[in-house]
Amino acid sequence: MLRQPPHAPKRAPPSARFGPYAPSRPIPVRPRCGSRRFRLRDKRICSTKAGGAPHVSKSPAKWLVWTLALILPLAATRAADSERGADLAKRWCVSCHVPGAEARAGSDAGPPFAQMAADPAYTDARLRGWLAAPHPPMPDFNHSRAEIEDLIAYIRALKPR
Repeated sequence: MLRQPPHAPKRAPPSARFGPYAPSRPIPVRPRCGSRRFRLRDKRICSTKAGGAPHVSKSPAKWLVWTLALILPLAATRAADSERGADLAKRWCVSCHVPGAEARAGSDAGPPFAQMAADPAYTDARLRGWLAAPHPPMPDFNHSRAEIEDLIAYIRALKPR
């Protein structure tokens, strides 16, 4: 098969070019969404409409606005998680740990949260295990998964930058 130069219009597939109802001239066919030449030449972004039909946006700015509209609420949810974790830590953990970035007062029964945030040995998986499974001397608070994730987000927020 002969290769067409990049600037030449694409032709219809063979099933449309030959047969009793063949057109008298070639039917131009747009390149598929995602082809390299299409993206570089037209500088358009492809997406899919409801029902699976391809849609080509003529403005990358529209796509960017929609993407940010979907992502920004997720960022706001992240900040709320650490705030809920701070409330949980002040309610349940203050008797044994020192919540907050400053480690001035509190009990020495458990490590301060700021120390846990700075120590790479306290991974998220390790913290999940400690909070989910009851173990002495830590009491079993029977935390929900959401509360565990909130506490971990709070501890991670205390990490020095």
